Amino acid sequence: LNTGRQAMIANSTDDQNRYRVRARFGINAKLSDTFTAGIRMTTGHMDNPLSPNQSIEIRQAKLDWGLDRVFVTAKPYSWLTATAGRFANPFFSTDMVWDRSLAFDGAAVTFTPKLNDSLTGFGTIGAFPIDQVHKNSFNKAKDKWFMGAQAGLEWISPNKSSVKAGLALYDFKEVQGIRNNQDGVDT
Repeated sequence: LNTGRQAMIANSTDDQNRYRVRARFGINAKLSDTFTAGIRMTTGHMDNPLSPNQSIEIRQAKLDWGLDRVFVTAKPYSWLTATAGRFANPFFSTDMVWDRSLAFDGAAVTFTPKLNDSLTGFGTIGAFPIDQVHKNSFNKAKDKWFMGAQAGLEWISPNKSSVKAGLALYDFKEVQGIRNNQDGVDT
């Protein structure tokens, strides 16, 4: 339904000054030659999957703190790494695809075989639960998952310059998008 009205968006042309802070505190521990573990606390809004800056306001008496990362990593071979828990992005990417602050919940396995002195391959597969759906006689929905697979190559020249390229396939299982309303009127 289009009534010809423009959507009303408040504060889209006014400047706003805010004082912001972000703090992180983490510990990584070597458990053995094969296993490491990590934990990290961060400030920010805990309903956000990132660890964003937090506004400092007089009405907000304290900063919100929460667990941002908690993971275990196994590296049984120099070319194989497996991580489970809540951890940093396991995929080769830029900010155009994934925010650097985003943490992934789930498990990922990365392979980095050395093909020769200057060429290394890499591959990552991962499974990450998004939402666990409570099923009952009325709700037949399925749990929501994000699956990812990536492969690529990295070439390092004799002068240590490098080029890295990868190709990824990301699949969201049981996730359905809802189109944004364009005219600001509920349909």
